[in-house]
Amino acid sequence: MTAPSPAGTAPLSPAANRRGPSVTQALLIAAAVMAVYVVFNYYRVGDLLYDFSKTLASYDYRQYLGMSKRWMMQYGHAVFLFVFLILTRFIFVWDKVPAKLSRAIAIAIPFTVPIFIIHFPLLYFFAAITDHDPRSTFDQVRLLVLVLSASIAFGILCNRAKPYFDALQKWVMARLAPRNPERVIQVDPSKALKITKSHSEFLKVVRTVATLSIAYGHYNFAQFSSFEVPGFDHWRRWAVPFFFMISGYFTMLSLDRARGGTLQILFRRYAGIWYAALPMLLIIAVLDRIGFQADPLLYYLHEKFVTPLEGGPADLRGFLFTLVNSLLFLNEIWIYKLLGWGTELGGVRAFSNDSYWFLCYLLPFTALLVVARRCAGPMKYVWLMVLCAFFGPAILMLSPLFFSGALAYQIHKRY
Repeated sequence: MTAPSPAGTAPLSPAANRRGPSVTQALLIAAAVMAVYVVFNYYRVGDLLYDFSKTLASYDYRQYLGMSKRWMMQYGHAVFLFVFLILTRFIFVWDKVPAKLSRAIAIAIPFTVPIFIIHFPLLYFFAAITDHDPRSTFDQVRLLVLVLSASIAFGILCNRAKPYFDALQKWVMARLAPRNPERVIQVDPSKALKITKSHSEFLKVVRTVATLSIAYGHYNFAQFSSFEVPGFDHWRRWAVPFFFMISGYFTMLSLDRARGGTLQILFRRYAGIWYAALPMLLIIAVLDRIGFQADPLLYYLHEKFVTPLEGGPADLRGFLFTLVNSLLFLNEIWIYKLLGWGTELGGVRAFSNDSYWFLCYLLPFTALLVVARRCAGPMKYVWLMVLCAFFGPAILMLSPLFFSGALAYQIHKRY
């Protein structure tokens, strides 16, 4: 027996008969949570938490935390976002969504990673070569159009190159097959969480909105724009923690479906972003040099060229170091800060791409989750300790954001 569908909606899926609150109850709880969250943002409680966290240690210590310096603010947002993520399972219970909406989402999703991965250095490049004035309305609109157009063009390039990266990935994966398959933790994909179409599409839309919020937040920097959206600076703070949560959620889902050994899965997770990361690094290395020559002050003032080598755009040795290091997503490991190679915002940069820090937190989180879920025996705990010591406390401090998404997935499997 399936529950009757509300008038004018698609039939409820069998998954809708799960335990938990009804759609109405979930909506009421979500509305209450969001109302409190509005108050939280209106009174800038997140900023107050961030200011309070500064009193817990001097700057001499906090500088080693990288982007985790905002951990208390991020956790404040995460409390509300975690409850909301849990409730989405019980709100979006229909397996059908409008065809036009699905097509629009299918078109937008492939551009999410490429746009996120390149928009920040493009802001600096176009601002430098156009002699940008952040007080000029024309200049601000021009910069936005140029960056958006170039990001979309880059996304088209990446999506066309992706099949070739996928083919190379399959070739390597075949050679990473475990020698003793019987020692590999076997999974039954049929036991993975069954997500309704409406729930899946909603999470994709939120992920896209989060990406655009982050991108617009960077455009809103004083050196680029004087446009002011009331309250935007603190309202947009939801995007990073929720993006981490959704990433943890879908990583757990993929691990429930993935076959193969730990090395295969780890390689697939890392290599799965190279189709956008490698072209970005090669293109930005060139654009940075052009932009730096056009307006070195713009770059120097904001410390966008921090590598083990001092100076402006990296020389060949610095370029190769940055390229390999960034493809391995090691930019934020704590050894660089201990060696004095980082900036106030974190570790070694991916050329001028400050926003790349996110992936350099996300992939270590993913590695920890893969090892925890797919390694067997005592060596699992040895590898977890080694990885934690290698990544360092700064990365680990934000890991609860990612793992809360994994926890939400487990809760959804139970209910």
